[in-house]
Amino acid sequence: MNDDINKSTLNIVRTMKSALARDSVIAFIFGAIIYAAAEKIDIVNYLHRLGYSHQFYNMDSVINFLLSAFLVYTIFSFVRFLEMIRFFKVMLKISRYDYLTRVYNRRSLIELLEIEFTRNQRSSEGYFSFILFDIDDFKAINDNFGHSLGDLVLKTIGETLLKSVRKSDICGRFGGDEFAVILPYTNVDHAVIVAEKVREKISKLRFTSSKTTINVTLSIGAIEVKHGSPIDDFEKVIAEADKYLYQAKKQGKNKVCSSKNFNQDPQQNQ
Repeated sequence: MNDDINKSTLNIVRTMKSALARDSVIAFIFGAIIYAAAEKIDIVNYLHRLGYSHQFYNMDSVINFLLSAFLVYTIFSFVRFLEMIRFFKVMLKISRYDYLTRVYNRRSLIELLEIEFTRNQRSSEGYFSFILFDIDDFKAINDNFGHSLGDLVLKTIGETLLKSVRKSDICGRFGGDEFAVILPYTNVDHAVIVAEKVREKISKLRFTSSKTTINVTLSIGAIEVKHGSPIDDFEKVIAEADKYLYQAKKQGKNKVCSSKNFNQDPQQNQ
């Protein structure tokens, strides 16, 4: 059970696809063998001879019944197979996306970040950017106005984030009120532009409850990861972006901090 839990959803998908392909090949091979055997012994004539030997002369009716039953079973099996595929797609979506914000959940986001980092390390010209942000004073929103308004804020930020990036970019909810974006083949200058666009859009939104109307702001950290950079592990990508997120908080919140703003390690600016 623990091994199944530790498997990534992508590996599970690959395993199930391989199993489906394997079962299809096995079914085809067995079908071909049965067909060849039936042709060799002339199964229809054999059944007739068998019937005549036992003075049963309605073998045609039996054969028609068996063919009809086989056809019905095949149709129902195919329908169930299609339903299984649809069910699998729904379960895959549930397992990979955050139910509230409709962006990737933490597990999927980390998997995809690891894949992007590995791809980047294989190419000498590879690079990508990573954005990490959270909602300023989000706990106060939940405490003062209730979790229903907090959920509305999270949901709206997820929707706004998806509309603000390219289809090739990967958006995810890192946890709680933290979100992240993976931007393939994007340098830090363009990552900052994207981050500023998201920050400005969110700051202009208004959220209304029975008590009041509020707006929210974001603190954002952005980094670029190049092939051969000191960031030699995908987990360090998150840690590095978190440093710049902390700098944004330290400088008064509602801002973007990145390696473009700091020519040295952000820890040295603390």
